Parts: sequence; structure tokens; C-alpha cells
Amino acid sequence: VYDGIKKDVHLASISGGTDIVSCFVLGVPTQPVWIGEIQGPGLGLAVDVWDDDGQPLRQEKGELVCTRAFPAMPIGFWNDPEGKKYHAAYFERFDNVWCHGDFAEWTAHGGLIIHGRSDATLNPGGVRIGTAEIYNQVEQMPEILEALCIGQDFDNDVRVVLF
Repeated sequence: VYDGIKKDVHLASISGGTDIVSCFVLGVPTQPVWIGEIQGPGLGLAVDVWDDDGQPLRQEKGELVCTRAFPAMPIGFWNDPEGKKYHAAYFERFDNVWCHGDFAEWTAHGGLIIHGRSDATLNPGGVRIGTAEIYNQVEQMPEILEALCIGQDFDNDVRVVLF
């Protein structure tokens, strides 16, 4: 892009959420662009990647979290006066930590890769499988750059299709 279009264009990928009307990670004009990476966290966001035990990870895949309250953080959901749905959506996994449901990884450059949804669950033949479990295995193969796993309704069941 820089060679073929313009040298000083600001290339940026983003990842955020509808409920926060914002981005957890986005382009940072002062940081270099690396293929497949998002440059860094948004201002005012304590973004991290945690393992299942709530421990920070570096250069390993884990759960995208925001460890402190942030400016665009909603205070609840409409028609959820007791906050049960809101808590279940974002705070059930880690106490007082926003767990966004994205499977992510910090890179050696300090950027972030979003690998997909961590809470995407397929149910073929009544067996619950998280897509992250499939990605973890498939993406270990050096021949695989990226993959997409979906559930397709098929013959009154769900079949797993991998692209």
C-alpha cells in the first residue's frame, strides 16, 4: 500500500464492540504497521490477554479482557434492571474484569491479533465444541495462514465446516 498508493497513509485495523460503541484495539499513528496485527489499545483502555486462570499472556492466544472501567463502558442493558444479563455477558468469567469474548494474542511488536470469537460454540450431534479449540489445532500447521470454522445446518443437525 505504501509503495503503490501513498507513503504517509494511516493504515489501521480495529476491533471493538457494539455495546461499548468503541474499539478496544485500533490503529496508533505513531506505531509501525505489521501484517495481520492491530497496533494497540484505545486510549483509556486497560486491554490485556489472559489465560483461563486470569493470568496475563504474551505471544500466546487467550481471552481479550479490559481490566479497568473505561469511558465507553455501558452501565447496564436495557430491560435488565437487576443487571443479570449484563453481568453474564461480560463479567461472569473474571470478577470485575470485562471479558469481551474475543480470542486474542499480544505480538512481539506490542500489537494484537484477534483470532476470532472465544465464545463461538458449535453443537454437532449434541457435542459442544468451541471454534477456538479447532483453531488452536489447525493454526499450529505452518501451511495454514488463517482459518474460518463455521457451523452449517445440515440434515437436522449441525456440521462443522472449515475454510
